[in-house]
Amino acid sequence: MLNLDNWLIRSKKNPQQSKDIEVIENVVKESKPVLKKSTKKTLKKKDEKKNLEDINELKMLETNKTVLSEEFLNMPIEKKAEFVLRKIFKHKEFRNKDQEEAIHAAIARDSDIYISFPTGAGKSLCYQLPALCKAGVTIVFSPLIALIQDQVTALEQKMIKCCSWNSTLTNEERSRISKDLFSASPKYRIVYTTPESAQTEFFQEMLKQLYKNDLLNYLVVDEAHCISQWGHDFRPKYSKLSILKKITPGVPWIALTATASCAVEKDIKMHLMFDNYKFFKTSPYRSNLYYDVITEGQLKHEALMNENTDIETSNEINIQNHIALYIKEIKEKLIKENGNDFNGYGGIVYCRSRDLCEQLTEYLLSKDILAATYHAKLKKNEKIEVQQKWMKNEISVICATIAFGMGIDKADVRFVIHLGSPDNLSAYYQESGRAGRDGKRSYCRIYLSDQTLEQSKFFKNLTLKRIKYGKGDDEQKKAKEDSLHYSFKKMNEYCEKNECRHKMLCEYFGEDRKLPCDSNCDVCLNSKNDKGNKGEKRGFKRPASEMSILKYTAEVTKRFHHSSDLMTSKNVKNFMQPQSRSLKSSSFTSGKNLFNQINYRQP
Repeated sequence: MLNLDNWLIRSKKNPQQSKDIEVIENVVKESKPVLKKSTKKTLKKKDEKKNLEDINELKMLETNKTVLSEEFLNMPIEKKAEFVLRKIFKHKEFRNKDQEEAIHAAIARDSDIYISFPTGAGKSLCYQLPALCKAGVTIVFSPLIALIQDQVTALEQKMIKCCSWNSTLTNEERSRISKDLFSASPKYRIVYTTPESAQTEFFQEMLKQLYKNDLLNYLVVDEAHCISQWGHDFRPKYSKLSILKKITPGVPWIALTATASCAVEKDIKMHLMFDNYKFFKTSPYRSNLYYDVITEGQLKHEALMNENTDIETSNEINIQNHIALYIKEIKEKLIKENGNDFNGYGGIVYCRSRDLCEQLTEYLLSKDILAATYHAKLKKNEKIEVQQKWMKNEISVICATIAFGMGIDKADVRFVIHLGSPDNLSAYYQESGRAGRDGKRSYCRIYLSDQTLEQSKFFKNLTLKRIKYGKGDDEQKKAKEDSLHYSFKKMNEYCEKNECRHKMLCEYFGEDRKLPCDSNCDVCLNSKNDKGNKGEKRGFKRPASEMSILKYTAEVTKRFHHSSDLMTSKNVKNFMQPQSRSLKSSSFTSGKNLFNQINYRQP
């Protein structure tokens, strides 16, 4: 029996641990080391022949039992992995060779494992599947309770016994989970928690008991880039997870991320004390994603090419309208490919502020595009309703702040649009990577202005001041400053440089990509269409979306000089006013003012 008397005495003096005290006394009394016998299911012959023809009458793996069948435990690693993949996760094959090898390495349990796969490449399976191959419990550290709940729900649908341990649990829930984990035969196979919860003494006592009973299979760090102070989602508590390594020696760790630069990778391995580890990394190149950047200059140039537009007085060209047209073109393309009744698509437009989200949503609705707003200020039930409708394709577009997206498992996101550039390439890669997780053609676009770049510089300087007058020694401050300068430089280069956008993303994450993407971004498509046309002026480079809205003609050359003059005139101030007059003027922001608001990223 676990002796927690001393812990209880100390804890009663700390009111913050009152919930733990209320449940632990019953846990100590009632948790008895009683081993439960595993009930066995016989595979149906047709499934047996289809899935594993060479294994006769293999007993079905019961995911909510701790004791596994002897036949299963004696199988070689490759057969175990294949069996669980087909029978529990209902997949016919692994997504790729890297995923398969990472899973085999995890099942072997002879080293720590670092996994860097792009969004949608099947990272979660790399710990979920091995967790079911040995009697015991796997602990997963994840940054957000909402993300945890999505994972738990998905596993429960597969009849996998799992739970979430966090501060929102009731005493009854905490008691039920505690009793199970302190027992000699826990039913829970995967337990999700946050790094903050993991720092409590009570949770660490549960880990020690699992370790003592040889029932602690893996410690998993999801979104591992949160460990690094150079990462775009740094969480201080993440960097303290390594203390658990000292109380559970020999238990293999699995770290997973999709957005770690070389510097962040180094930091992750250092903080988790990865010495003997296996490294699995696939190319960050997403061949099904088309990337482009649209500037103010390009939108102005579009107006110039329209014979019916009076540039001096036009109020028709604005960013909201351009986005609406772009979304409609995507929808038309999908309907053409899938039939007139096709509605299975969704998209995200990331805005820098909550006001922008609401304004753009209202505008899209006025253009008969089903849209909704999502940001941190919405009530919980409102967020859930918006998310569920979007997941079911009852809403086509979500206009959101960065509060939306992490943990959203929607495969058919066809486009991700950003109003203004994100803070760094890691954030952009993660956010844009929510498109096309089903492997089908999808589109990622940034709308950019010179003003947004100036505002980014302004906020970068504010951050530099916070670093200068903040905590840390001179060496630490210098490292933070260098990292900030580097991130800012790379994000600007991505938006402005006349170089393959996929190549720049891959290089940022440490892959030396020799060849461009060949028409998979606007730069490469331009190069292919206009071979030999060099020295184009920044801001008037021909945008080359696959479904280009911008209708260029032979007049580009003869009117080019005129457009340059106009861009320096006072008329620029009015060139992106809202088109619609059906809504109150206060409901919108003109294109130029819209960019004025893109100054910081609200949750």
